[in-house]
Amino acid sequence: MAKKEKIRKKTEDEIRIIECIKDYLNKYSAKSNLVRNIEFKEETDDNALRFIASIDYGAFEQRITYYPFMWMRQHLIDVDFSFEKTDYAYTFYDIFNLFNITDFNLYYYDTLISNDDVKKALDDILSATEKYFEYLEKAQTEEYISTLEKNYETDMNTALGGDDWKEDEELDDIILLPFTHPFYSVSDGQITSKTLKKLQKKNAKGKLDTIYEKRLLEYLEGGNKFERKTFTDITDFEKLYKKTKIKVYVLLFAVSVVLSFLLSLGLHAVIFNGATTFGSYLEIFGITVTLPISGIGVSLLGAIFLMIMLIPIVGRKLVILFVPQEHKNRADAKFDKEYNGDSSKKVKKAMGAFVVVFFFVMFALSILLSVSDIGYYDTSVKFIDDSLRFCSIPYEEIEIGKLQGYYNSGEFIPYENAYIIFSGDKSYELGELTPDGLTQQKLEEIAEKYNKEIKEIRTTEDLYENSGN
Repeated sequence: MAKKEKIRKKTEDEIRIIECIKDYLNKYSAKSNLVRNIEFKEETDDNALRFIASIDYGAFEQRITYYPFMWMRQHLIDVDFSFEKTDYAYTFYDIFNLFNITDFNLYYYDTLISNDDVKKALDDILSATEKYFEYLEKAQTEEYISTLEKNYETDMNTALGGDDWKEDEELDDIILLPFTHPFYSVSDGQITSKTLKKLQKKNAKGKLDTIYEKRLLEYLEGGNKFERKTFTDITDFEKLYKKTKIKVYVLLFAVSVVLSFLLSLGLHAVIFNGATTFGSYLEIFGITVTLPISGIGVSLLGAIFLMIMLIPIVGRKLVILFVPQEHKNRADAKFDKEYNGDSSKKVKKAMGAFVVVFFFVMFALSILLSVSDIGYYDTSVKFIDDSLRFCSIPYEEIEIGKLQGYYNSGEFIPYENAYIIFSGDKSYELGELTPDGLTQQKLEEIAEKYNKEIKEIRTTEDLYENSGN
């Protein structure tokens, strides 16, 4: 197919992977006695891209192809071979079929999130090339070339339902793998008992598409078992990464809870220094401090905000710290992928800064709300009102009210023993109090000492209306 002359702007991840492939293969070529030459090229079509590294081994050419996107997968590397005496491109699986080699590993790799993943994929491909080099050379000889072509055509005819594909000039699509590729079959992925059942089911219906699948079914039905190490490695890493991330999050949450509580307690002690308060009493290192019961829940919320703020700051570093050395680069790349996706460095920094600033503000507000309380001094009362204003009012100027209830969806809900302190546009609602408890006793003491009437007030809204607010 004639390629359209279009320039597709590559993402930072795509550039990184392509440069990693070039660097790795150039170094491999420099030390290999098998490689004659390497050429690199990019092919674009509309918004699609593939990068091809063509390696000349003399007897055959190997193409290692990188696809940024392949159906529902990202960052996939595949490999195929071409020979002078045939026009088709062949995979490892075609070579295995030709010589009945019992290697059912998959030599394509996707979700390559780190340079280590890319290097591992290339190392596997090149190691397999060296291992089967003799067979790759023999495949194009007169003894085998006709069978190789016949096998390929049989697979294509089965997969595409006829031989019309031979006349299709657009069959080579840069966003598709060969239609006989295991990528499209039930044999893609780790081999399990379910894989065997699926192959047997397809075989019973006469729908096994390729020689590779038929050979794999025969191999498994012979009682043979094996693991595809590529998938085992991925599974083991995913378990390790998930376990490490949970450990880091638990650690950050524990630290956040401690910091939030200490900050709330410390700020409460400073703001209400010398005052009598009736919150929850806690003793820390022999020092008794108080915090409103409602403030404990708010400070826990603040701890969550603090933890979210800390994740982009230290979460990545801690995950990398706790995983083994051989997985650090991979864990680094995966963490970055999870939190930043495919964003550019500038966008990542901007988003990271926004998250930190936003959740710091939410944390600060939570801590301030957590210390919202009322403190009683010798001649005045201090409280933080709903507008987060710090109010200090002499007892002579305050009013004490007993709230009858509140409205909820138009229905009046009565209080049993709720109080409010107010002065002008400043007020502090104490809510339901324990009958004859310490707070109620204090309010009655103030009312008696300063000759104040505890007024009956229907709702807080009535109080504001009557005060002109």
